[in-house]
Amino acid sequence: MRNKEVILEDSDPEAVLMEARYYRITPMVEEIEKQLLNKRRKKERIKVMEADDTTSKESYFMIERSWGEKWYAFVFKDGPVPPSIDNTPLVDESGRPKPGLKPNKDYFVVRKAMWVALWDIYCGGPILARDRANIYDRRNPLSYIWSLDSTAPQAPAKKKK
Repeated sequence: MRNKEVILEDSDPEAVLMEARYYRITPMVEEIEKQLLNKRRKKERIKVMEADDTTSKESYFMIERSWGEKWYAFVFKDGPVPPSIDNTPLVDESGRPKPGLKPNKDYFVVRKAMWVALWDIYCGGPILARDRANIYDRRNPLSYIWSLDSTAPQAPAKKKK
């Protein structure tokens, strides 16, 4: 530690953190945790922003606004790490979008690549994929392909007449 700064460049930060915890070197633990969190913020910001392709013609995904704001605060304003993506405030008991939802007021719309980058880090759902940037548009089959246990659930079978 030099002037309350721990240099982690050539060492395994997790190993240094474990040792600092073992020897109860609280200031060192706090500094290492802070550096690791800042490293995560930077890595996450780069990963997600590189995935932000507004020219893509692929599917749109909806993200509940307050979760999006928590993520933004974490990555750009040193806020706490957000929990799993939670889109449940956007849907009713049957999984359909609640009436009266407005883009940018109730949810953010992102392209597939950005959703995949965020979902890869946080998981969560329900997944709201659409062919257009409208939560009330017909459901896109991509809504069915992700689940928490990494299996691909099948779309509900169509009823025979």
